[in-house]
Amino acid sequence: MPTEITTIALLLFALALATYLQTITGFAFGLVAMGLIAAINLYPLDKLTFIVSCLSMVNTSTALRGQTHLIDRRLLITTLLACIPSTITGLWLLLYLNDSDQSVLKLILGATLLIFAGLMTFKPKPLQKQSDTKLIGFTGFIAGFSGGMFSAYGPPIALLFYRQPLPLKVLITTLLAVFWSTSLIRISTVMVMDTPTIDLIWLIAICVPWIILCTQISKRLPLPFTDTNMRRMSFGIVIVAGVSLIIGNIYPGIIR
Repeated sequence: MPTEITTIALLLFALALATYLQTITGFAFGLVAMGLIAAINLYPLDKLTFIVSCLSMVNTSTALRGQTHLIDRRLLITTLLACIPSTITGLWLLLYLNDSDQSVLKLILGATLLIFAGLMTFKPKPLQKQSDTKLIGFTGFIAGFSGGMFSAYGPPIALLFYRQPLPLKVLITTLLAVFWSTSLIRISTVMVMDTPTIDLIWLIAICVPWIILCTQISKRLPLPFTDTNMRRMSFGIVIVAGVSLIIGNIYPGIIR
């Protein structure tokens, strides 16, 4: 495990930024955390995804406190039922590629980040009525696959949710509930398929208070950014991380 002060500082900065964006917008923790931390090669991807899943659950638990009455149960349950099988499949593929070829895995992550960044550029227009169960289920299935591989469920689900004719607070709260639940599903599956090391558990335990603190600050002291600027910030971060991963693995030595 890296122990240098600079490395720890970079890790905490990436987690703080990811926490802020997810607390304010309802998504982006997995994307930003995975993208930034993977781009600077702090940890193998199988360990990194487990860290992100655990800390995302801490973030959403803190953000959801006192807000659970706002959750749209239909959106939540339908999305989760579709996420479960694809999450397990994506996690299996992650573990398989992690043991055989990290470079291929990082290229896939880089491409996924760029695709999701593209989704983040769309400004959803509200529908006249809520989407049907089939569309919600399909979106949940696609998001579950990327979530299983990279602990990043956000953009497909967020794009669909933000089109629903529901109050913004309900949509954000339901998104957070989805990510809390999918984190629990992913963590439970990992514990069965690939038991985490003690060192990894200690690292997560050290980061937990930091995530709670950053979440509380984000809720009480939001920066004066518009929704458009928040999306641009998230888009820029994810694009840079995705490009760095792709170039760094196609041309080793250019980006270290």
